[in-house]
Amino acid sequence: MTDPGRFDRWYGRLAGSSPFTAQQVYPSPGLAKPAAAVPTGSPSDRGVVEAWWSAVPQEVRPTVRALALADRPVTPAQWAMLPGADRVQQAERWLAFNALGDGRWFIPGGPLRDAVLDEVDVDDAGLARRLAVGLAQPIGRSQMFLGADEGVLGVLLGHAVRGGVAQPLLDDPLFLVSAEPRAVAAAFAAQPDAPLAAAWMRAGPALIDEHQVAVRASVLDAHLLGTAGVGRLPNLPKAPWRGNWAHWRERSAPPLAAIAVGQGALAGRVLVADVDGTLVLLDQDSGELVGAPWPSAPAGLRSLVCLADRTIAALDGGQAGVEAAVRVLSGPDGPALAGLKATALAAVPAMGDSSGVVHWLGESSAQAQMLHTGAVTALGGVHLSQGGRGVAGQWWC
Repeated sequence: MTDPGRFDRWYGRLAGSSPFTAQQVYPSPGLAKPAAAVPTGSPSDRGVVEAWWSAVPQEVRPTVRALALADRPVTPAQWAMLPGADRVQQAERWLAFNALGDGRWFIPGGPLRDAVLDEVDVDDAGLARRLAVGLAQPIGRSQMFLGADEGVLGVLLGHAVRGGVAQPLLDDPLFLVSAEPRAVAAAFAAQPDAPLAAAWMRAGPALIDEHQVAVRASVLDAHLLGTAGVGRLPNLPKAPWRGNWAHWRERSAPPLAAIAVGQGALAGRVLVADVDGTLVLLDQDSGELVGAPWPSAPAGLRSLVCLADRTIAALDGGQAGVEAAVRVLSGPDGPALAGLKATALAAVPAMGDSSGVVHWLGESSAQAQMLHTGAVTALGGVHLSQGGRGVAGQWWC
């Protein structure tokens, strides 16, 4: 773009009959593209943006303004749903240089957007209400926006935040999971004290790129569990799962390091250990605290298992894929496991090593099988019945 000759040739292919020359727009492609859209006969003594905007037909300008008022890229179908956007196809001709590669359209902040919105009194609250009415949903009370276009809901939310009328939307979990996730994240960044902000931000990594509304509903609902004064989302028809209970730790609490399902005498319990080695027991059905029968686990442990004979074992701290010592916290199988070197543990019992071998520690003899090349960094296993002929172990790593 900074080579005059190459810029001239590029602009020549782009400009057609534009009255603006390459020298007038060099070396700015951002200026060259709207200049190329200016038709022949238009005055070139004024600025490029002003010349372009004056050439846009009056009947098309409301549609262009509608796009300029959208604070995010939209598809042609979403654009057509915005207030005043009834000539999208004609407007696309004048905005071809603003087409994004994925089929969406956008007028970002800058001189072009400023010219389009010059002397326009932007009533964000009014625009939000008009969009909500267009979706047959009053903005003043919580409603189900399920099935509405998530991109349009994102634009609605942006206007609602700027217009100071977003609170009913931010208090409605169904709206939050129906709207475009990045628009919701931006709204909560602007209003971090909203009641649902903490749950949304906590679930953010699992929501931001999730395209299915039912999955977003399951994730957000799980993060609402245990939040005082906040109701749950309804169980949506296509929801793949639904949480029963959850504990959300204070930011000052040590992060969790490992979790294990209880077996034998501890069946129906869940063992949870944090990075400091504190080990607690939760009821599997209700999530209620049952007790902390062991004073501590290894600090910084990597994994935790509970065997059928009630043996509790942990893999000592260290880097994933590097062999570390097995630490037995309690139970009768301690001598057989204590001090063994492994990179991963499973409650079959089995353990993996740095060479890719999985060792099944059976009742009568140990067996080993190389499952892949490279260290075993995670391991799970289950006992499979062989129709009265004994029990076989199967594992995955």
